[in-house]
Parts: sequence; structure tokens; C-alpha cells
Amino acid sequence: MGIPYLIHEQNAWPGLANRLLGRWARRVCLSFSEADRAFHRSATVLTGNPVRAAMEHCPGIPEDSTCLLVFGGSQGAQAINRAVIAALPYLEEWRDMLTIVHQTGQKDYETTVNGYREKGWPKSDVQPFINDMAGAYAKATLVICRAGATTLAELTACGRPAILVPYPHAAAGHQSGNARAMAIKGAAMMMEETDLTPERLAKLVDGLLRDRSSLLSMAAAAKQLARRGAAARLLQECRAVLEETR
Repeated sequence: MGIPYLIHEQNAWPGLANRLLGRWARRVCLSFSEADRAFHRSATVLTGNPVRAAMEHCPGIPEDSTCLLVFGGSQGAQAINRAVIAALPYLEEWRDMLTIVHQTGQKDYETTVNGYREKGWPKSDVQPFINDMAGAYAKATLVICRAGATTLAELTACGRPAILVPYPHAAAGHQSGNARAMAIKGAAMMMEETDLTPERLAKLVDGLLRDRSSLLSMAAAAKQLARRGAAARLLQECRAVLEETR
């Protein structure tokens, strides 16, 4: 119909729809610079991915406490939930020093709560859904999570080191691409779900929590990838397209 349009590509590698629509888009706004290689005929702009305003004011990693934040998106991630519970016996030395905040998703909530209780970690903060994610990030020393585009935007805005476990069934493996982009830049560690054994996960968590310099380095690398003011930049590009059309 000849209506000008703009695309916002959130992932490090776009899906088929955006690759096709990108040919005629007036702008293709990117969250990852790596996605630029998919849009040879389009004007691309690195805008970042909008996050809640509170996350752009997240404090640095706490110095007086150690907190592991675990989540798998709003619906949770059963594989991550089970791996973390199974890893607890290998993290016994951390029992009295480590706070765990764990979003399980509604479906897996009771099972995960019982798992913490059975393993002797009853004080862990287990919730089916965390409403105040900015507050949860602010307390976190290390994060275990999936690698969706919005999650990574939040991690970079808050400057938090993470162990990323990409969802293996994401379209075209885009979560693996996102996680790889973060890992290459030193902002996260990547662990495919097929490698997510309790022993490996516990070893990685233990090693990172004992190495504050590595945590701070990862946090700094994540912070450098953040694109503050992404929402304003997207609106600016929309207005620019309107002006060009007139």
C-alpha cells in the first residue's frame, strides 16, 4: 500500500520475516550490531532495546552480600529450575553465604520450593513471578537465565554478569546467537542446555562467585553494551521517517 514502515530487530540474528521486510523498510533499528550483516539493502541504526526506566539506574554489584538471581522468563524454564536444584549439593560451602532469588514460573513453583526445602536451602526466595525485576537485578551478584533479547537488554542496562542458557527450541536458534554475542564480548558465560549438568553448573557458579575481579569485568563489559535511551531513539527514528515521507 506504499505505507512507509520501520522495523525493530531485537536479536543478534533476525528471523525470516524481518529479513524479508527489511528490504523495503525505511529504517531497521537494531539491538545488536551483529544483526547489521543481515540487512544489506536497508538503512540500519543501532538503537538498542527499550527497558524499564528503573533498570537504567541500577547500582553496581553489591559489596556486602552475595546473591544469585535465577529465572527463565515470565513462564520460567524447567531445565534451569531442575539444574539449579540439583546443583545445590555441590554448592554446600555457600549455604550460609549465598542468597538465591529464583523465579520459577507458575507451573514449576511448588516443585522448585520443595526442591530447595529437601536440599536444606529453605531460606531461598522462590517466587512464581517477580514483579520488581529492577529490584531483583539490583541485589544480584550473578544471574542464571535464558538469552532472550529483552533479558539481555536488561542485563546490559543493569550491568550484571550472567550464565546464559539459551532456549534450545527458539526460532532459528536466535537465543544461542544472542548468548554468543554476549559471551564473545566478555559480558557473559554461555552454557547450552545439553551441557547443563548439575556438576558443570555448580562448578561455573562457584568459580565465578569466588572470583570477584571476573564478575566485575563481566559487569563492566555488559554495561558497555547497554544502549541507554533506546525508546527515545526509536521514537526519533519514527519521526525522521515521517519527515522524509512528507
